[in-house]
Amino acid sequence: DAAHELRTPLTALQLQLGNLKRAKTDEEREHNANKLQEGIDRATRGVRQLLTMARVEPNMLGAKIAPVDLAALTSDTIKEYADMAAQKNIDMELLRNESAVIQASDENLRILLDNLLSNALRYTPVGGKVHICVYADAESAVLEVLDSGIGIPETERERIFERFHRILGTGVEGTGLGLSIVKNIVEQYGGTIHVAEGISDKGSRFTVRLPLHQKGIDA
Repeated sequence: DAAHELRTPLTALQLQLGNLKRAKTDEEREHNANKLQEGIDRATRGVRQLLTMARVEPNMLGAKIAPVDLAALTSDTIKEYADMAAQKNIDMELLRNESAVIQASDENLRILLDNLLSNALRYTPVGGKVHICVYADAESAVLEVLDSGIGIPETERERIFERFHRILGTGVEGTGLGLSIVKNIVEQYGGTIHVAEGISDKGSRFTVRLPLHQKGIDA
C-alpha cells in the first residue's frame, strides 16, 4: 500500500516535469512550474504521513509517557493554525477549554490534534466555522472538533479510519492516512473516537475520549 501511495505522486511529478520542459512561453512555464510545486507538496505530505504512521504504530511507540493537560496542549496547538484559518476566512474558535489531564505522549497528542485541526480547516469552505471544545467528565478527557464543512455520509463514517481510504467527490486532496493515524493513537491510550454531524447539523464532529490520569499512578 505504501509503495503504491508513493509511486502515484512520483509518476505525476515526472509528467509535470515533462510539461515544464516542453513549455514554449513564460506563461506556460509559470503555470507548469506551479503545477510541479503542487505535486511536490502533495508527495511531501504523503511521505510525512507515512513516516508519522510508522512512528505511532503500537510496536514503535517509544515516546515518553507523562501526565499531559489536553486543554493546555490544544490551546497551544491551535495557534499554529491561525494563518491557515485566516487564509480561508474561517472562524476558528476554542469554545470550551477546561483542564483535562491524561497519561500520554505529548508528541502523539500533537499529531492527533494536527490531523483533526488540519482536516477540519481543509474540508470547511471559505467563510465557514471550526469550533473546538476540551473538557473532562466523570471518567474521560473529551476533545471535540466541529466544523461547518462538507460532512461525512453515515455510510463512510467507519471507513474513514481505514488506511488510504478517501471519500470520492470532495474536491479535497489527501493521503487517506490522517484519520487512521488519529484512531491508532486514540486506541493506544484506551480511548474512543466518534463521528457525527457538526455545527448546526452540518459538517462533521469528531469526539475523542481518553481515560483521565489517575493521580498517584505512574506510567
